[in-house]
Amino acid sequence: MDIQDPQESDPLQLVEAAAALATILPSIGVDYAVAGGMACVLMGSERLTHDLDLVVDMDGSDIVKAKQQVAAVDSRFTSTGNSLYFCGLPIEFLTTRSFVWPIPLKSGSRIVQHDNIEINVLSPAALLLTKCTRMASSVGSTRPKTLSKLRSDTEDVTFIVPQVTRKELDFLLSQHPPDKQVRLRSNLAKVAEEVVGVRQLL
Repeated sequence: MDIQDPQESDPLQLVEAAAALATILPSIGVDYAVAGGMACVLMGSERLTHDLDLVVDMDGSDIVKAKQQVAAVDSRFTSTGNSLYFCGLPIEFLTTRSFVWPIPLKSGSRIVQHDNIEINVLSPAALLLTKCTRMASSVGSTRPKTLSKLRSDTEDVTFIVPQVTRKELDFLLSQHPPDKQVRLRSNLAKVAEEVVGVRQLL
């Protein structure tokens, strides 16, 4: 198997991979949602993205087994060690047990259609929280890789904000423990200093 450099990946392959997983994961009992830049693309963003991240509602210890099941169902996928590839392109599974993903996952996801296939993606509000969490920790960094990611996250947040209502954001925040709500609101406030439109949601 030839592993692709993500920077040289075909964006259409990422969409194809997301559509395939949208069929396979529910069939093996895995609740999922597409996250990151690919979620924005599936909702209409025109920015380029080079990877596919999925949030899965399971323990981290079960992820390897799920990847093996995916590869067994569709020969375009290959499971090697802890990794999953689609036609050589790496696919990342992120567990809801970490970071700020909404639990239950469906409370923070929506459905988009692609070639008559329903694909679960994180809702704009959930994407906003995850993007702002990473951006808040990156503000002030001078590392080129971090600055590059900060620019793409800023582009995503600018795309997301008009699709988020304060009511939706408040509901999603309420699904987290009080201490995490405080941290998330702090992250939003920090990003509001950099991105127009975020402050109106606070």
